[in-house]
Amino acid sequence: MTNQEYLERIRKHLEPHAISHVESVLKHLKEGDLLTVERCCGSIEEYFFRGFDGGWMVGDPTEITAIFNYPYAADDLFPTNITHINRRLVDTLDSVHEDYQGWVRGKISDYLSQEPKPPSDYVSALEELHEVVEDYLQDICDSDKYCCKMAGLVSKINQLMPEK
Repeated sequence: MTNQEYLERIRKHLEPHAISHVESVLKHLKEGDLLTVERCCGSIEEYFFRGFDGGWMVGDPTEITAIFNYPYAADDLFPTNITHINRRLVDTLDSVHEDYQGWVRGKISDYLSQEPKPPSDYVSALEELHEVVEDYLQDICDSDKYCCKMAGLVSKINQLMPEK
């Protein structure tokens, strides 16, 4: 069954507000992807997506999920409960443009590949990296309720910067 066929099969069971989330999940989902799923009582589990079984999705648990939560393949996953695909927040998959992500990765990669800098250059490079990360987080945080966790990166960079 294709992702589109699955969507058509379950659409009648979805609340109107859930349709865009499910469409985003299915648009980006491929076999083998790592899914983060919110389960009963707020439990978080991770599975490698295998496919569809009727109205459900099937996945194999990661090692951590198998140890702490559920050691067997799950055959009762539903796309409304998927919060992340490959540890990227589902709600941001469509909002962050791939070119921009590549630009940010390039900036960070360029920064990391440079020769060690004297302290004054280090501060300016750190300030530039801070701006890049802050801009990136701002773009994805507009629609991201979990952004506070990611904003910790900016906080860590701020701690590295010397007092002015």
